[in-house]
Amino acid sequence: MESYFAPEELRCKCGRLECDALTAVEPMLLNHLNYLRARIKRPIMVTSALRCVFWNRRNGGEADSEHLIGCAADLSVADNRERWELVTNIISPTTLFNRVWIGDTFVHVDIARRHDLFAMGTYYRRKVDVG
Repeated sequence: MESYFAPEELRCKCGRLECDALTAVEPMLLNHLNYLRARIKRPIMVTSALRCVFWNRRNGGEADSEHLIGCAADLSVADNRERWELVTNIISPTTLFNRVWIGDTFVHVDIARRHDLFAMGTYYRRKVDVG
């Protein structure tokens, strides 16, 4: 399958000369991103894939983030329809990613090896009214 993603799209975005992030994502992640792109038949913008420890911390990433080992990507979504399109194509007809986390402007996907497999969640914080 052809690759819809240039290597520079997936590199760490910290811009520092001393960046020590990996230089390529896991082949399985790239393969799944390409399948997703082929399924939805339109470009997908990757806002974050590989990260160095510095950039991961700066972006609020978990200390054991899959971004650090080339197993995760955040995909830009402009609105609820794009979010729905991505998520439904991620899980059907076959599941492409082990974990999916939904944010306001992106959908995080990964091929987690160090976390619970097949999980979905959100980055939304629920406000609790304690009256």
